[in-house]
Amino acid sequence: MGQTSFGKSYSRTLRWQLDRKVAGASKVAVQYHFRKDTGARKPIVFSQDALETVRDRGATCEEVQQTIRQGEEVPAKRRRMAFRKNFPHQARWKGRYYESKQVVPIVAEQADRLVIVTVYTFLFGGEG
Repeated sequence: MGQTSFGKSYSRTLRWQLDRKVAGASKVAVQYHFRKDTGARKPIVFSQDALETVRDRGATCEEVQQTIRQGEEVPAKRRRMAFRKNFPHQARWKGRYYESKQVVPIVAEQADRLVIVTVYTFLFGGEG
């Protein structure tokens, strides 16, 4: 998979926005992700937004990292990547019982790292 150039202005703006989010993070979790298509190992870094929302949405940082390492890559908007993986939940969430949850981190790939921009969680297989 080749790299596409989007122009210096766009690249500079995107890099500044992502660096700004990561620089403001109070805790930066770093893991390495092995990309099959490029063969490169890149560290996985949580943005401040991702750190703040991951628990509110019913996931853990470990589940997010596992999803990126072992989950299925799916299309995402704005030249980002998304991964998804199902986990057993078998618990109540906001008053309703669910059997499973799907964790979907949205990732921006930089030259030297993968930045988790946000995390979505979908619960299913429940009863009223």
